[in-house]
Formats: sequence, C-alpha cells, structure tokens
Amino acid sequence: MSTQALSVHFHGIRQIGTPQSDGIGRVTQLSILPGSSFLHEFIATDVGTFWYHSHVHSQTAMGLLGGFIVHPKTKPDIVHGEFVLMLQDWQHLYTGEQHDLLIDSGQFYVNSLESIFDSGNIDHSTETTALVTSILINGRGQYIDPRTNESSTNVPLEILKIQSEKYDTYRIRLINGGNAFSLKFSIDEHVLHVIAADGIPFNESIVVDQLIIGLG
Repeated sequence: MSTQALSVHFHGIRQIGTPQSDGIGRVTQLSILPGSSFLHEFIATDVGTFWYHSHVHSQTAMGLLGGFIVHPKTKPDIVHGEFVLMLQDWQHLYTGEQHDLLIDSGQFYVNSLESIFDSGNIDHSTETTALVTSILINGRGQYIDPRTNESSTNVPLEILKIQSEKYDTYRIRLINGGNAFSLKFSIDEHVLHVIAADGIPFNESIVVDQLIIGLG
C-alpha cells in the first residue's frame, strides 16, 4: 500500500487490555501511513476461527484479508485434517474510487424498503449484484469477461486434496471475507456437522446439508 493509509482489524479477537491493537483506523489507533509500520501485540484468549482485514475504505474488497486461526493446545483425535476456506465476493474492476461512487449513487446501501424485499438475495441483503463478478475461494476463482463470455483467468481453482477412509473426519473452517453478500456453502453428497460459529463452540454438533455464511 504505497499510496494509501491502512489499519488491520483482527475480527472476533477480544482485545482485553490491548485496545490499541484492535486495528480500527481513527478509532483505536491512527491509520498506518504509507512507508510506516505498526506492531500488533495481544493475547489470543479464545480458540477458534477468526480473520483479519483492512479497516480503511475498500481495501478488504480489494484483497487485504486473511484467516487467523487460534488452535487449542491439544488437537482433537477425531479430526484427520483441516482446511481453511476464505470465501469472498469479488469485483474484477473494483477500486476505491468506484466504491465511493457506488455509495454516492445509492447502489451500495439501501435506497428504499422495497429494495430489501425485492433484492432476491438469500439473506435479503441490499447490495447490488453489479458489485460482484466472481466468487473466490482462498483468493482463487474465475472471471468471465462479459465482452467474450469466456474465462480470462489463468489462476487454477482451489483444490482440497483429501486421502481418507470412509468415516474419516475433516474440519473445514469457513470464513466469509466478502464485501457484499452472504454465501451459501455445501458439499455434494455430504452432510456437514457444524460444531462452532463465530469462535463459540456448540455443546452438540448440528447436522445440515448447507450453510448460509454471513459477512465476517
């Protein structure tokens, strides 16, 4: 970020006694200026799946984000492996200037109550579909050029390699680091056992065939 200030927020991490490391630019700290640095120091007291992202303008939408996993001291014996999947909606031509224009034009935030009910989105969110051209998994996806209706992306898709027996258990840590939409996640011909949400474990797992994952 050679031309923009930034700050990095650790989403879901309780900053007990360390509010200066929460990363909310111009609230808990001054934004980090280009060419300068800031050292985050805190104790991660909660075990679970979290993430970090920029807290300035549209930098998260442009890719400044990542998973932040706090592991327990002992690994559960029933888990044979785990994967972290960062899900993200993506605008191929997105810039900070476009972000400001969309807000000014009313396309990013709700204009009327009618637009909520007519949005057609799975969670009744109000953002326009014009904001999203691809869905990424760990930064990988496809972009279909509307001029040619063909993919113009050379990056391979994300592939999870699993070597397991019939009843092996794998943990999938899902994070919606998107900018606009909740996302629906499922695995063909498999059920999912949900064991935690937002860093809070459940007393018993919940068996589902799909999940709707909200932003953050």
